[in-house]
Amino acid sequence: MITTIIFDIGNVLFEWNPFKLTEKFVSDEKEAERLCNAVFLSQEWRNADAGLYGRMGTMNALIEKYPDDIEIIKTLTKHADEVLIENKANIPFIKKLKDSGFDLYFLSNTNPGDFGYIESSSDVMQYLTGGIASYKIRLVKPDPEIFKYFLNKFNKKAEECLFIDDFEKNTESAAGVGLKIINLRNMEDLQNEILKFAEIKEKVRGE
Repeated sequence: MITTIIFDIGNVLFEWNPFKLTEKFVSDEKEAERLCNAVFLSQEWRNADAGLYGRMGTMNALIEKYPDDIEIIKTLTKHADEVLIENKANIPFIKKLKDSGFDLYFLSNTNPGDFGYIESSSDVMQYLTGGIASYKIRLVKPDPEIFKYFLNKFNKKAEECLFIDDFEKNTESAAGVGLKIINLRNMEDLQNEILKFAEIKEKVRGE
């Protein structure tokens, strides 16, 4: 029986679209794509998710790697919080899940800058009991150890947990540890996908 629902943050609770942000500052589509990949999809950004350094350290590492792009890297780093837009439409349903007795958590690859912004600006986080921010424990998805860490930290049984993520490698890894999964393709489908689990639908209806 599912008792715990675990949400990824990016493209599950928040829209995360770095290309859209990059396009605000770079008019050429190909150049915007190059810079988006160079900055937000880089190993340097992933290193921040792994807790190796914060926003300033990420920027400095990127500038060292791309010295011809110093100003745009500074601009994108300065505006990086704007890549995260909370999906307000799903909040009433998430509140209903909590009111129905489910334990709600997050498990996200995130860095200190992004997570600080999420904590300070989010409405949905008040309905979550807690969770795992990758940079704090230096483990990132899809490493199965991050899911094992979650289960141990919160004393949960894998078979009682439902994990939701937009990235298939992450959900595959979670399934390998024994969690039930949803590979979410569209944030607008969150409620429908969760309610495909009959035991959740029954409990929500009876709330």
